[in-house]
Amino acid sequence: MSVRDLLCTKTSDIRLPLARYGPRRPLIRRTRFPKPLMSHARSQFFDRILSHPWRVLSISTLLLIVCFMGLGGLSTSNDYRSFLDDDYPGMVELAEIEELFYENKSGVLLVIPNDGTIFTEQALTAIQSLTADSWLVDKVARVDSIANFQHTRASGDELFVESLLPEYLPIDAARIELTRQVSLNEPATRGLLVSTDQSVGAINITFEFGGNEDLQLHEREAATVAFMSLLDQYRQRYPEIEFRETGTFFVDYHSERFLNETNSILTPVMIVVMMLLLALLLQSLSGLLCAMVIVVGSGVITMGVFGWSNMLLEAVAAMGPIVIMTLAVADSVHIIVGAQTALGQGFDKTAAIKESLRINFMPVFLTSLTTALGVITFSFTDFPSLRKLGVIIALGVTVAFILSVTLLPVLMQWLPLKARLPNSFTHKFFRSLAQWSISNARIILPVALVSAALISSMASRGVIDESFQNMFHPDTEVSESIRISDEKLAGMLRLDVAVFSAEGEKITDPKYLRLVEDFSQWVLRQPDVTHTQTLTDTYKRLNKSMHGDQPEWYRLPEQADLAAQYLLLYEMSLPYGLDLSHQLTMDKTATRIIVSGRNVESVNVVALTNSIRQWFELNAPEVKVISAGIVALMSEVALHELIPKMARGGVIAILMVSLVLFFALRSWLLGLFGMLANIIPLAVSYGIWAMSGNIFNFVSVSVAGICLGMVVDFAVHFLDKFRHSLRSSGDVNTAIYYAYEKVANPLLITAVVLMAGFFVLSFTKVANFAAIGQLTPLVISLALAFDLVVLPALLALVYGRASNRVEYVAELAEEPTKRAI
Repeated sequence: MSVRDLLCTKTSDIRLPLARYGPRRPLIRRTRFPKPLMSHARSQFFDRILSHPWRVLSISTLLLIVCFMGLGGLSTSNDYRSFLDDDYPGMVELAEIEELFYENKSGVLLVIPNDGTIFTEQALTAIQSLTADSWLVDKVARVDSIANFQHTRASGDELFVESLLPEYLPIDAARIELTRQVSLNEPATRGLLVSTDQSVGAINITFEFGGNEDLQLHEREAATVAFMSLLDQYRQRYPEIEFRETGTFFVDYHSERFLNETNSILTPVMIVVMMLLLALLLQSLSGLLCAMVIVVGSGVITMGVFGWSNMLLEAVAAMGPIVIMTLAVADSVHIIVGAQTALGQGFDKTAAIKESLRINFMPVFLTSLTTALGVITFSFTDFPSLRKLGVIIALGVTVAFILSVTLLPVLMQWLPLKARLPNSFTHKFFRSLAQWSISNARIILPVALVSAALISSMASRGVIDESFQNMFHPDTEVSESIRISDEKLAGMLRLDVAVFSAEGEKITDPKYLRLVEDFSQWVLRQPDVTHTQTLTDTYKRLNKSMHGDQPEWYRLPEQADLAAQYLLLYEMSLPYGLDLSHQLTMDKTATRIIVSGRNVESVNVVALTNSIRQWFELNAPEVKVISAGIVALMSEVALHELIPKMARGGVIAILMVSLVLFFALRSWLLGLFGMLANIIPLAVSYGIWAMSGNIFNFVSVSVAGICLGMVVDFAVHFLDKFRHSLRSSGDVNTAIYYAYEKVANPLLITAVVLMAGFFVLSFTKVANFAAIGQLTPLVISLALAFDLVVLPALLALVYGRASNRVEYVAELAEEPTKRAI
């Protein structure tokens, strides 16, 4: 019988193919495992729940109110410090540098005239004025631009240091030309404060925040608001000039802003889309209302618990409520559809609810348990935000499970519940799909497994990158600002290299200065490095000024006492706020070299930092050197910590999930199949992700742990129904058809709802998190395909031991089917 004939045949006339087996023997070695002992206890539990609805409703309502009140205690942060433990070596080095040189946050304001040059009276006036106004913003410790760049000149034995654009002098043609000549010839300004093509000017802002974490969050928010307001004023005052903001401080601001937009706009849209699809697919408004209460209640209770503890949520941990609500959808759909199906089979309402709970309790419990075990493995990482996410999801799925087996049955009992009658087309379609999978098992299985292995192997070719350029959607203004900074100026990559002098020496020692100069020259020749800020450039400029500005004297002083005198004269001449504390330690024993570069892949950033360490080990092993930077730190963690530890945690999670499935399904073989059903969709998804040219980053790698619960849900429900039917009927194909009959429709509803909901998140402006909206639907679709096509073929081939000849037998008898569960 062809699939066409099968679809055109009445249900009562269908004859299903069953494999001919060899000698009869137990297909699942159920005799080696004890039968479940909790069936009677579960039945009593269900009776108690449904017989005391007011008690369940009162407790649930009280819990919801209390937890809802705790939501106000939650706060969010996108500060890079929150991503790592304070005792992580890279964090320790970064903190040491910031303690020595006081800087902990920096931002850049870009000034881009429409006429293509900043060396005009209007553009220089705007830079001069914006520089002065930036000083007035609270928590600003330093402002650097070509307007206040300290230009040096000497007259006899006197050294004069003044700003290039002092406010007391008019910006005339002579001053403009002097500013252009100095800016384009000084290493300290060229490529950093002004682009080499003269089209972009930059104002570097250094912030200094102190106090506790809550105070810092408040101070950063206030400083951000002040600068956004200031830039709006300048855009109105100078319509012919474009003003942009970039740098780590403002990048963090935009990242947090876009995430807040996602949480306040896209997340509600996601929920609405999911609810509309549920209403359409469940064909019941009351069923939709029941599911909505469980979904929203799970999120509120979970986050309320953490809100009462005043938890700070980082960007990754803030994904917890989304994951919790999606798993709550899966739990609700299985129980609601099960009750609707039982109503359609003639059960009364209470009996239908009990039947659905009896059928779905164990699979829902296993899904919740294995999901919790899977995300707890996030604790193997050095990322506090991932550890928080693991705890949040583990508690959330537990809450969703409890509400699904307590509050949901009560709501279903009170509200009108529409019976689900068999849909002729859907019924025939799934029967034909099952027949096709069983009949072609010997073709489907090798093709699927070989294809999965080949595609999964492509994941190893994926690019791991944590650069700023890939954080946002390309169409956003902040992404364009980052691109301009990379193309026109020094770029967003920054490494701070602190070089300490030898014991008993000072930084004025010629040997020390030559070491710093040699390193600066070497690092400038490295790929992707665009600029260095170093004290030696200041020394060479001073030496030149003190020798009548003769070019041949643009070199380091050769005597330590002369270098000390130059430094003293220069520091005494500097205005307030523009001293050398960002380059020198107070005791003059160390200096900082700021290495800037373009946004590149994480592997190149790590290679650069390793090259810097190796250079000092080779050329000055006795000198203490600290090299640190935000991008470098996150790149190193992504390459050497995140991927390996997430992989190790994933292996442990899969082993724990498989162990649970082994005991729950009472078959090591079914446990193995469940493990394959969990691994293969995730592995293939990452292979497709890499083949599509997408990058792997902090967020996309975390999707595996986030999706594990959904993948487990699909496999557990199918295998559980298969096992129970096989124990009763003894026929593999009968068990497969029964599993299709009971779970195919709920799995399809769940998959469609979740894929549509997560797809909404792909419209977020934070490109890192758009990966969730793109990668998660891919994982869900592949899991559904595997469980409805490959898994039945695997079960039929391994358990059936089918011969080449297939005979047709009568349709499944009604009574054995009922006894299967």
